[in-house]
Amino acid sequence: MTWLKNHPNVIRAVAVAIFFVIWEVAGRDVSPLFLSPPSRIFSAA
Repeated sequence: MTWLKNHPNVIRAVAVAIFFVIWEVAGRDVSPLFLSPPSRIFSAA
């Protein structure tokens, strides 16, 4: 636990990665009009 307290950026990076994974999975089940997955947004950009 001490290591994580000394490296808070690791926790932030993992949280962002989990957010993108959940967004990707949820975006594939919802209409693209309301929620597009990040892979489609990045490929369009």
